[in-house]
Amino acid sequence: MTHIQNRSKLDRDLSDLRDDMVRMSSHVEAMTEKVVSALLEHNLDKAREVRAEEKLIDSMRYEIEEKCITTLAMQAPLARDLRIVIAASHIAVEIERMADYDNGIAKIVLRLGDAAPVPWMPDFRSLQVKVCTMLRSAQEAYLKSDLNGVRQVMAMDGEVDRLYKAIQSDLFEVMGSDPATIGRAQSLLWVAHNLERLGDRVTNVCERIVFMLTGELHEDKKRSLNQA
Repeated sequence: MTHIQNRSKLDRDLSDLRDDMVRMSSHVEAMTEKVVSALLEHNLDKAREVRAEEKLIDSMRYEIEEKCITTLAMQAPLARDLRIVIAASHIAVEIERMADYDNGIAKIVLRLGDAAPVPWMPDFRSLQVKVCTMLRSAQEAYLKSDLNGVRQVMAMDGEVDRLYKAIQSDLFEVMGSDPATIGRAQSLLWVAHNLERLGDRVTNVCERIVFMLTGELHEDKKRSLNQA
């Protein structure tokens, strides 16, 4: 192959990776909306759909990782091209972990079944919308190589934390006033925890995009990229 042919093949490979990342991210965003709807509507069928879709996300992650390995082996990318491939591999793992959290919420919905809800249902929709906005905005910044946009998304995580703490407080109050709700309220605390962790994972994605664009990786000292 000539140098021009090599460059053209690498550009196609990198474009395919970007397309795969967008599809994976969009799918997880839809899963997150669906699983919260399943909770609020007591819709067990939707919860089962989310559980099935989680396996698809696993497959997408492995396909992306295989493409990354092949690109590294066959194209030997350098500089920013290399960072794009490395970042894609890491981002795929983060998005797959987001699907795991959605799957965890789906399990809770199925476990709660048709049980009577707690007297007051927390505002999970607002928390879900904020997390999905973060994910969608991170995706847009990724596609546009928008460093400022990435940093704006990272700043949104503070609002996710605030909503999470408010839900925690409300559920603790419910449990304190009516011990009969403790079991169900504890399950809802796990739902809130998983949604909050989705926000953390989006922040991890943003850190990888910063690395892709600048070559610098500054981990938030309050968190770990590999936290559970």
